[in-house]
Amino acid sequence: MRRLFLIWFPALVFILAVGGRTHSVHAAQPVIGATKTAILFWLADELGYIKSAGFEARMYQSGTLTTRGLVDGKIQFATGSHVAFVASALKSPDLRIVSTLSTSRTAKLVGRRDQLDQSVASLAGKNVGITRSSIGEYFLASFLALNGMRLSDLNIVDLKPGDIVTGLANGDLAAGLTWEPYVYQAREALGDLALGYPGQEGQYYYFLLVGRDGWLSGNSSKTADLMRALLKAEEFAQTNPDRARKMITKKYGLDPAFVDYLWPEHSLTVALPQDLVRLMEEAVIWRAEAQGGMPGGGLPNMLGFLHSAPLRSVSPEAVGVFE
Repeated sequence: MRRLFLIWFPALVFILAVGGRTHSVHAAQPVIGATKTAILFWLADELGYIKSAGFEARMYQSGTLTTRGLVDGKIQFATGSHVAFVASALKSPDLRIVSTLSTSRTAKLVGRRDQLDQSVASLAGKNVGITRSSIGEYFLASFLALNGMRLSDLNIVDLKPGDIVTGLANGDLAAGLTWEPYVYQAREALGDLALGYPGQEGQYYYFLLVGRDGWLSGNSSKTADLMRALLKAEEFAQTNPDRARKMITKKYGLDPAFVDYLWPEHSLTVALPQDLVRLMEEAVIWRAEAQGGMPGGGLPNMLGFLHSAPLRSVSPEAVGVFE
């Protein structure tokens, strides 16, 4: 009996160890960190597509935090604007764009009618709120440049988005460029005093799904499953727009009027368009000029930051970049 025990006990220990290890591997699903702005992603999650693809969805309060989690290896995917991606990728060159999640026109300049008129020149010398190193700063700098002005012509006040709303409401700011839902809140607070700039409101940015080269290279099939899940959500949003809006309204606990106002400002599309490369190059040039020089002495090849294989394998027509 003792001899049988000595033979079988080590085998039993091995089986339990392997079984336990296998269980822990399966339990550790890859994690996608996303902000509220990632509407298509959260729609896919609400529909159950993200879980079915074998991923865990995790809500983050800012794109900075999602990117930090990705770089630190705590999550496998992050979401954020193409402008924020450029800033991160120049510091962490192993970051890769897997697809867009939307094209958005939700970063807008809001002014006070009692301090400004609709001429861009009226902004000169005024207190204008932005969040530094954000899409707000980039869009304002680009808009001013088109009108022969620079950020230095204004009195720039660096604030969090919510504080821009407060500054506009109490008159400390003549204008502010921020994003939703803060644009909506500012317009609601100002009422008839709210002033818009149609020439700026056409500015758009891509919202992206980003991973790291090492993980993506070793998980092509898994990433392709994620692309299928997001493409299914895109199709659902296109064929059931009212249901999609209601699901997002419930998910975030939002005012239905706000969702109706916001929905047309987004194009929920999973793609890799050529235009994305151009916009990233423009963002790199802007950042280099603001910081006094191009990183590494020249413009990086932005195509190298794309990881198109998973999307191309699932939906070749969604990949428009010339590689």
